[in-house]
Amino acid sequence: MGWRQKIVDLFFESEDPPRSHPASSRAWTAGYLVKNRYELLEITKSDQYVTYTARDQTAKKTLSIITVPDNLVNDAGAVQDFMDGADEWVSLGHHTNIVFADFVEMVDGRPLLFSEYTGNGVLRQYLKSFPLEKTLDFAIQFCTGMEYAHEKLETFHGSIRPSSVMVQKNPVFRFGHCYKIRDFGIAQSFPQDPRIVHGKYPADTGTFSFTPPELFPQKIKENFSFHGTASTKSDIYAFGVLLYVMATGKMPFYGPDEIFCGCPERPLSSNPKVPESLDRLIGRCMKRRPEDRYADFGEIKNELKRVFRELTGEEYAVIGRKDSWAHNDWNSTREVFVEPDSACFDEVVTAFECSILLEPENIQSLVNKGDFLAELGRFDEAVSAYARALELSPNDARVWNNKGTLLARCGRLKEAVSAYSRGLELSPGDARAWNNKGVLLAELGRLEEAVTAYTRALELAPADVKIWNNKGDALAELGRFDEAVSAFRHVCTVDPEDTDAWYSTGGSPAPLGRFETALAFETPLPNLPRENTSRPREAEKWYCEGESLARRGKFEEAVSAYDHAITLKPDYADAWLNKGTAYGILGKDRDAVRCFGKFVQMAPPESAAQVREVEQLIGQMKP
Repeated sequence: MGWRQKIVDLFFESEDPPRSHPASSRAWTAGYLVKNRYELLEITKSDQYVTYTARDQTAKKTLSIITVPDNLVNDAGAVQDFMDGADEWVSLGHHTNIVFADFVEMVDGRPLLFSEYTGNGVLRQYLKSFPLEKTLDFAIQFCTGMEYAHEKLETFHGSIRPSSVMVQKNPVFRFGHCYKIRDFGIAQSFPQDPRIVHGKYPADTGTFSFTPPELFPQKIKENFSFHGTASTKSDIYAFGVLLYVMATGKMPFYGPDEIFCGCPERPLSSNPKVPESLDRLIGRCMKRRPEDRYADFGEIKNELKRVFRELTGEEYAVIGRKDSWAHNDWNSTREVFVEPDSACFDEVVTAFECSILLEPENIQSLVNKGDFLAELGRFDEAVSAYARALELSPNDARVWNNKGTLLARCGRLKEAVSAYSRGLELSPGDARAWNNKGVLLAELGRLEEAVTAYTRALELAPADVKIWNNKGDALAELGRFDEAVSAFRHVCTVDPEDTDAWYSTGGSPAPLGRFETALAFETPLPNLPRENTSRPREAEKWYCEGESLARRGKFEEAVSAYDHAITLKPDYADAWLNKGTAYGILGKDRDAVRCFGKFVQMAPPESAAQVREVEQLIGQMKP
């Protein structure tokens, strides 16, 4: 193979262009077996950390593995901070409303936190669909978990926001979902998103980070050279902001100036359905002075239970570690406490079985049993429960679709597609089922079929940004970049605050990231906090535009974009490398060699293997 082909391969050899990550990171992809036991199934990346969904081949269950981003693997301080924070999370043990962190250890030079798999996304995905009763259900569950954590460790969370709460489907709970708090200890150990105001607190209070509109006033004042102290009262403030958003559908503040000088509009003014009692509760959580807020989450929980009784006329049965439980009607919406240990879970399964014995043809009992067994990771038994339900009701589209979801969690993707197909034959108007089928088809590499499924879903739900994003990813995988860009731009039009569409530079499996597509077509960015206009961030924008242009064959324009990135950040090794590849493809060999030389000079130590490859290429290119 000639050296010019090697230049082309250097740019196009992978879906994700080189980012100066450790060479060892290439092994940590889907299919990789950690400790010869845990198979990685899916990877989710953020600015804060990397989460792997994995399958325990020994225990036959799904779990989550959390670690630091690739760029921090060789940072001893960051790794130690992560390990310390993870140990704190592990020490919390089991609680219904806290994501269970099992253990933490170093594996192949990476710190890994092994935790339970929740499977149904984060609270942020559900915020716009919460009626008041469900909001109160969430709030009481959240307070139950926080009350336990504060009593157990006498610590505060420090990073409460919609992305720090997991949503888990669970038929035991009133509205079918359990809310679990995550990130105890570890969220404070990572570099934050540029939009986040962050900093150190005195040793006895640790660190705290949050986006400015949701940040408690003491934290912002500290970052602006005012005195401030983070504590449990800080968590209460952040919880108040979260509750405000859920009750009103909007933020109480939109910047530090408003937090300092303004008073938020009362929730009741934005949503007349909000009871006076809830309006007062939210306002007290968000008082400027910590001493004016509630004393602890236990006090808030008791007040929320009173609000719930006032709104619904019913008592709320709290589900949590400290409560006892007794058998209720398992097919109603009433609550039953479930102590999170295997013995108690077995009793829950037995209760479902008793209900089925009493009513052998009760489809919902079988579905509930299947859902619960799936949450325990007992997938074969769960599939059997669904099979029995379908024997009794073979034309129930909902059960077929639920079975598809279950089979997907088991990794049986082809069977899952078949289940969704049958469900959609029976009920073709289910946008969510079409989307889920599309996701599975994309996973199987059947991208054209996936695009067709997403298109059907969008005919039914044209404003669903998640489906538009999925369709854009599939189109980009197929190399249909113009159509992909159109899909991503549609997301930004429908939901300008969807930061995944604007800023996702590496989370998409597609070779054309959503952020770079917006840049390539000069889509105006939304108004964001000033921190985003820093020179490093601007350099990253130009770098991404260069990638996008090069992938569409516009190498002259790509060179110009990389020039902008290098002007803003002269030591941007990846920009020098990609600029060199663009010159090489254009036949400008002397310029390519000069740029490759710059990359060799500036590349970090962890890119040693790539440096050797580029040095060999330089040697072949020189006359």
